[in-house]
Amino acid sequence: MGPRADPHRPPRRPHRPQTPDRLRHARSGRRLRHRPRPARPPLLAGVLSAVALGLGTAMVYPALIASISDHAHPAWRPNALGTYRFWRDIGYAAGALVAGVLADAFGLNATVIAAAVLTAASGLLAAHWISEHRPEHP
Repeated sequence: MGPRADPHRPPRRPHRPQTPDRLRHARSGRRLRHRPRPARPPLLAGVLSAVALGLGTAMVYPALIASISDHAHPAWRPNALGTYRFWRDIGYAAGALVAGVLADAFGLNATVIAAAVLTAASGLLAAHWISEHRPEHP
C-alpha cells in the first residue's frame, strides 16, 4: 500500500518547466512575481497597414516623378529629378528622427497628429505652387 496523503498539506501544484527567469529567482531565494506582458497589436493589423502603405506609395511615387518631369525644362530635368529624390530621401531619415523625438517628448498621439498636419500642409503647398501649364519645349 502506498503512502497516505497528509490531509493537512495543500495539494501539489503541477510541474512547470524552469525558465531562465524562474531559475535566477529560485537561486536568489526571492519569489517571482507575475509581470504582465505588454499588449501587442494583432499581426493582421500590421500586415494590412503595410499593404495599404505599399499600395499608397506605389500610386503616389510615379505621379510625383511625372509631375516633376512635366514641370521641368528638358535641359534641367535630370537636376530637378535628382533634387526631388535627394530631399525625399532625406525626408525619410529626418522624419524618422523627428518623429522619435516628438514621440518621446509628447507621446505617440501627438506625433501622429503632427505627421498628419505636415502631410496636409505639404499637399496644400504643392497644390498652390504647381500649376497646370507645361513649359514650352524648344
